[in-house]
Amino acid sequence: MTVETHAIILDQGEDVIHGLYEGMENGELMTKLTQSSFAHITIKNMRFVRIAEAQETGGHGGRSIWVEVTVSF
Repeated sequence: MTVETHAIILDQGEDVIHGLYEGMENGELMTKLTQSSFAHITIKNMRFVRIAEAQETGGHGGRSIWVEVTVSF
């Protein structure tokens, strides 16, 4: 089992798993996650970090947040 912690930006209505998958696909995460890992991923912990600034989100302006999420797979 591998345990990793990542900080990701979630847009309004976006779920954590989708955010992690998108980050993996875009190469934004240094991770051992693969597409097959998502069949058995478990969220161990998640915490709110802060509201994302507009320049970090591509213009979603106040509708995105940074979260820190710990997962195992």
